[in-house]
Amino acid sequence: MPKWLGILVQISSVVLIAAGCAALETGSTRAGPEATYRDFLDTRAAAETVQDIFPYLPAEQISELNALPAETLEMMGRAVLNPPNADRLRTPGSDFTVESVTIDGVEAKLSLSASLVENGIRTELSETVEMIQEEDGWKVTDPTPGSWRVTGRLPETGLPSPASMEPGPGAADWPAVTVTDASQFKLVAELVLAARRAPNKLRWDPNGQYLAVGDNAMLEVYGVPDLDPLWNGRVSTSFDGGTIRPDGQLLVTKDSYRDPIAAYLMANAAEDAPEEEGFFQSLGLPAERDSTGEVVRFEVEKYHPTEDVVAIAISGETADAIAFHSSDGSQVAPDISATQPGWMAWSPDGAMLAWASSFGDMGKDLVVSAYPSGETLLTVGAPEIAPGRPFFGSDGEILFGLGGNGENNAVFAWEIGTGNLLSALPAVRFAAPGSSGRQVYSVRTGGMVVEAGLNDTVVIFDASTGEEVTALTAFPKPEDGFTSQISAIGVSPNGRYLAAVAEVDRENVLKIWEIGAAEE
Repeated sequence: MPKWLGILVQISSVVLIAAGCAALETGSTRAGPEATYRDFLDTRAAAETVQDIFPYLPAEQISELNALPAETLEMMGRAVLNPPNADRLRTPGSDFTVESVTIDGVEAKLSLSASLVENGIRTELSETVEMIQEEDGWKVTDPTPGSWRVTGRLPETGLPSPASMEPGPGAADWPAVTVTDASQFKLVAELVLAARRAPNKLRWDPNGQYLAVGDNAMLEVYGVPDLDPLWNGRVSTSFDGGTIRPDGQLLVTKDSYRDPIAAYLMANAAEDAPEEEGFFQSLGLPAERDSTGEVVRFEVEKYHPTEDVVAIAISGETADAIAFHSSDGSQVAPDISATQPGWMAWSPDGAMLAWASSFGDMGKDLVVSAYPSGETLLTVGAPEIAPGRPFFGSDGEILFGLGGNGENNAVFAWEIGTGNLLSALPAVRFAAPGSSGRQVYSVRTGGMVVEAGLNDTVVIFDASTGEEVTALTAFPKPEDGFTSQISAIGVSPNGRYLAAVAEVDRENVLKIWEIGAAEE
């Protein structure tokens, strides 16, 4: 069977090819490839038999079609004019824009773009069409309706900017709570997650509207506090599991090639959004590359808490740096020179950025820099400590670092004003800033053994003294079941909610508690 004949049977999915702009042929009286292709689409839409589109096909294809038995030719005509999967093809008909036409001898490539608006969601599409020139004009090499590629998905009215955003529920109306007893945690929602692997990432929307939960392949986004499922998608969520813009509309993470991509949360939460399929839009963020052109390490890290600024850790052959860019890719502040940066955290007011080496070598430092000047405000560390992921206390006066000495993990607390080490909380596996500035929520580590009171419990410490205040048995052992194992915890930016994920009898369970409201 000729190759083109197989194309007619199997509807092709055309891959977008970047093409440079080129002028159309000007010395010929025949229609150029763009006009010919539009005429072909109109003819195909009105055609009753495949012979009606013969004037737009190469002579070789016409000869091969004419050589087919009548029944086969009729079948091929149905595949071209009325394919069985036409309802699944995102084809905008002739309502498209030709972004560029590239002509190389008798061959031409048309790069097309289009938009479809359904249920208030605008879907951006692209396709590439190949044509050849014969004596009587340009011809279409593939007459079958192509499946357009989705390149972006966002609300029809556009995305609100951080400057015009409305505060989400609970964004600023919850007082700091100094926890003294486990009864101050009120369970408000509980959900069994669909993900098969244990989720180990939590990312809060700064407005208090959404919570993104993920492992290294999947992100699931839920409404807060009821945990209504909004959207899920398959992406690479290594390290921080993505970062959400302050307006709560845009989640930035990276794909399997470590390139930054953006997921429009509300667009993907639409009623017609496919399940388990993320629609993303690439970001024009620069990356350091080595002599072979490959990115050595390019981590999308953290959005500023109030501005459209994302801090990005870049490692390349010539220099390491932390770069600051807006969602459209433009640079908004000078780079900060940093050695192997990877783990970063903004202070609650966005005036400071803390960062540490992603490799966590012994003796490496935690650094606090002023934003946007980049001035170094504080450097802390010790030879026996390998600093891990940093985070600030909710009042911005304490810097925490989750690290260790190769044998035991611990949370270290430094006072930013003096640089003094206030405490070291030993045997801690996960940690998050508490609702009040000098408290930290953590999960004890039980090593390779899953033990009640360790892996299933959230412990509240006073960072000033290193003393345990109280403990919340977040996932009590079920009857005739196994002890649960917490895989991630997080406190909402305003300190109102505590979230935790654990494996409970081979199911992954997400819970949310309100902090400071006693159980009824």
